[in-house]
Amino acid sequence: MFISFEDQEVTGSKDGSSALPVSGYTLPDFQPLATEFCSLMRNGYERLGCSFAVYYRGYLVAHMWAGYADEKRTKRWEENTNTVLFSCTKSISTIVFHYLLDKHEISVDEKITEFWPEYGQHGKDETTIINVLSHQAGLPYTTGGPLSREDVNDPERMGKYFEEAKPIWEPGAHSGYHALTYGFLLDQIARRIDTKNRGIAQILQEDIMFPYVITSLSIGRPEEDCKIATVVQPTDEDLEKAKLEEPEAYRRYMLGCNDHLDRLYQQWDWITLDEYNNPENQKMAMPSNMGIGNAQGLAQLHSLLAKKRLMSEEFYDMVEEPVLENEIDIINGYEENKGYGWQYTKNRWGEWCFGHSGHGGQNVKVDVSHKLAFAFVCNGLHIADADLVPTFARLQEKLYDCIEKIETFAWRISGPDRNIKTKGINS
Repeated sequence: MFISFEDQEVTGSKDGSSALPVSGYTLPDFQPLATEFCSLMRNGYERLGCSFAVYYRGYLVAHMWAGYADEKRTKRWEENTNTVLFSCTKSISTIVFHYLLDKHEISVDEKITEFWPEYGQHGKDETTIINVLSHQAGLPYTTGGPLSREDVNDPERMGKYFEEAKPIWEPGAHSGYHALTYGFLLDQIARRIDTKNRGIAQILQEDIMFPYVITSLSIGRPEEDCKIATVVQPTDEDLEKAKLEEPEAYRRYMLGCNDHLDRLYQQWDWITLDEYNNPENQKMAMPSNMGIGNAQGLAQLHSLLAKKRLMSEEFYDMVEEPVLENEIDIINGYEENKGYGWQYTKNRWGEWCFGHSGHGGQNVKVDVSHKLAFAFVCNGLHIADADLVPTFARLQEKLYDCIEKIETFAWRISGPDRNIKTKGINS
C-alpha cells in the first residue's frame, strides 16, 4: 500500500529563497526517502522543479515531485510533468540498441562495415560496435560543414554524413564524449540491422514502450499537449556559488569549455544549450539528447534491465563490468568508467552499477545486484553533473539506507539468497 505525502511549506530554505511544494507517494519501507526529499526541497537544494522515482524488484516503490514547471513559478510540477532528459537519452538509446543486438545475436566486437560497408571510408573500416558504444569512434563532430535541422531529420543524409566523415582521431585510440553524434551512430547501425529498417525512436515505441506499458517517456516530443517543463540554465551567480561550495563540480564544468565542444557547436549551431526549450527542436527524435520524460518513466524503462526482463543472460554477463576504468575522456577532460554505452559507478558495497547522467543534474542508474533502478530529473539546471549533484547524491544515499535495511532484515529471516518480498509490494 502506498503512502501519499505532501509538503506545502514554502519558507525557510537555507539560502533565503522560497522552498518548493512537494507531492508524492512511497511504499512504507521507502518512507525515509519522502522525508529526505521534503527536507531537500525546504532547504533550497533545487531552485525550480524536479522528480525522483525508484523501481525495486520490478515494482514502483517511490515517486515524488516538487516545485514548478516554468521559470516564473506559475505552473506546478505535477505527477505527469515531463522535461528534457539531455544525455540520459543516451541510456534509453543504448537499451534499444542492445535489445536489437541481443535479438539478432550480434557481438559488440563486430565491425560496423559488416552491416554498413559504406561506413568504412577514410580509415573507419576497422571501427567496431564496441568502439562506438565506448565513445571511441573518433566522430564527436566532423570536419564538414554545418548540419541543419533538415539534415538531422533525414536518415539518408545522416548516413552520408557519417560515411563521408574523417575521424578526428584513429578509431579505438582514445575515448572522447560523442555528445550529439553517439545516438545517431547507433540509429544508423540499427536501421541496417533491423528487418524493418526502423530507427531507435521507432523501435523504442513499438517493441518496448507499448508491450511493457511504459508512459511518460519518448525520444522527441510525443504530442503537442505533452506537459514539458521549461529548462533554465545556471546563472553566473550559480557558477560563482559552485566555485566556492562545489569545487570538483565547478572544475569539471569548466573543463567543458574547450576547443572540441566549440567545434561541435559550430557544426550543430541550432541545438546549443539555450535552444532546448524550442518546440521545433523538442519535436526532433535526436537519440543522444532529446529524450522527453519524467523520473518515473525513465526508471521504469531501466527497471526492465534491473529485473532482467529484456535481454538474454549473456547480455548481463557482458555488462557486469565497464570496458574502460578510470580512463581520461579526451573531450570531457576527466577520468570516467564507461562501457557498452553507459557510465559505470559503484554502489556502497562495491558492486558496479550502470546508467547515464544528463546535463544539469539528470541521472538514471541500474543496479542489477539489487534489482534496483532509479532516476532523477530537474529543470532548474545545476553546474554539477551525475553523482556530484547534491540532491541526487543525498537521495541515492537515503535510498541505499532503505535497501540495506530491507535486505538485511530479509537475510536474517531467509538467508542470503535475496529472494525478498518487500512489505507492501505484494499487498
